[in-house]
Amino acid sequence: LNAKADVSGSSGIASGGVGVAYFRTDSISAAANGTEKDGYENIATNAKLKLSFADNLSLDLRGYYIHANLGTDVFFGAPMDTADRSKLDQYVGYAGLNLALLDGKLTQRAAATWFRNDRDYLSPFGDYGYSGTNLRFEYEGVYQPVDQAKLIFGYEHERPDYDFTGFGSTESHRANIDSVYALAVVKPFTGLALTGGVRHDDHSQFGGATTLGANANYTPNEGQTNFRASYGEGFKAPSLYQLYDSFSGNSTLNPEQSKSYDIGIDQRLDGNRAILSLTAFQRDIRDQIDFDFGTSRYFNLGRTRAKGVEAMLTLKPVDALTVTAAYSYIDARDRDTGARLPRRPTNAVSVSADYDWSFGLSTGATLTMVSDSFNNATLTQRLDGYALLGVRASFPITQNLEIYGRIDNLFDEEYATVYGYNTYGRSAFGGVRVRF
Repeated sequence: LNAKADVSGSSGIASGGVGVAYFRTDSISAAANGTEKDGYENIATNAKLKLSFADNLSLDLRGYYIHANLGTDVFFGAPMDTADRSKLDQYVGYAGLNLALLDGKLTQRAAATWFRNDRDYLSPFGDYGYSGTNLRFEYEGVYQPVDQAKLIFGYEHERPDYDFTGFGSTESHRANIDSVYALAVVKPFTGLALTGGVRHDDHSQFGGATTLGANANYTPNEGQTNFRASYGEGFKAPSLYQLYDSFSGNSTLNPEQSKSYDIGIDQRLDGNRAILSLTAFQRDIRDQIDFDFGTSRYFNLGRTRAKGVEAMLTLKPVDALTVTAAYSYIDARDRDTGARLPRRPTNAVSVSADYDWSFGLSTGATLTMVSDSFNNATLTQRLDGYALLGVRASFPITQNLEIYGRIDNLFDEEYATVYGYNTYGRSAFGGVRVRF
């Protein structure tokens, strides 16, 4: 059961809204050979308020709360059917002040975000729990003196906290992260857009790292043909959980560092009746953070590389029919050993067709095909490829009332994306949308 309701409005300088969503499923066993169902229940609420004191000055206030109850199974090498459960309470609060100056050429945002996660695990092996908070302060400015140039700059400060309680012990860890960034967007002439940026992160445990990024887009014919290329660097410090969790943490982890490249072209044909996109990419990572299912611990892979191509074709032979086909080839390997990285299928294809009937009915279908892969680094556990077909439909009864439905995995394919873990068979969904 999935239900959601939102209401919003405005009066004078104030505008805002509130909403609530509920989701519940009996689900299936997380362990492939299990019989006990691992259900899930989630209640989420949100509220927002905006106060516009002047045309150039406003205050945004937002809040979110989520309560979730999840059935789980444990794993030691392979999942085991157990009656484990976890409970989550999540709180988010945001306050942001927006100010525009210089006749709107300079817009600024100063904000504070508070996030808290409380997660308790109830297990036959013993109860334990985690609490995490993150206090974030940020400033962002956007200066656009002319239409052809824009500068985005900012500062961020984060203070994540981590606490663990269970099995007669407690553990706490803290970190501080300060970041500054700047990004310039320049359009020197019609059809060409150039972007370049720099970011510096300073982590209280791992020190500082500077990363660069740039991309270019060029169209010689007002968007009918588009050439694009990009380069980006990444830095990701291990989370406090990955470092210090009593079961799977590894305090010797190093930060991930990456370099990514891609180049592509988009071509529109026959008055946009056909759109073809091609992209070639490569990403090199040092000290990639991964999880070892054999030892149940996080670890660093020394050097990895993922490269490949992606292609997409969209056809609209008539206004009512849209057909989209996509293909991706990904060669992801450990560069130190030459072995394929686990759980990364080399080939994936999807084909979708959607048709809007003259009497209001919308129908569609998607076929997804994924090639074989391996579950582990030693390439001894094969994950067979699979093909999934899904169908969908929606129909407006009135201007304010719509019914919809879909069936996933229509032919009840048995497959796995992680060895030993279950996946859904044929699944049917139906519902209504009402607007007042």
